[in-house]
Amino acid sequence: MLLLGAFEILASMISWNSIKNQGKEGVAEIENITRGRCGSGYGNSADFILHTESKSILYESHCNVPTTVVKGDRFIVKFLENDTSKFLIMFELQIE
Repeated sequence: MLLLGAFEILASMISWNSIKNQGKEGVAEIENITRGRCGSGYGNSADFILHTESKSILYESHCNVPTTVVKGDRFIVKFLENDTSKFLIMFELQIE
């Protein structure tokens, strides 16, 4: 069981590095913010639309959304072109 958990963490880190280093850029537009249980505490999640060059896709970002984010905010997103479900919202790169 411990080995499986370590494998999942390693796979997640590899995926995150791939997105950060090789990901394409798109724009995330926040559609809805919710607050709920995240691990042992509470955090914010958001529904957003990822706008890429060829399509717009609805996703949810779980438990990592800063409290300053509001509906309608737009941010740069990095995503894997061959699997757009793998993404990283760059909350520090807000589009005015």
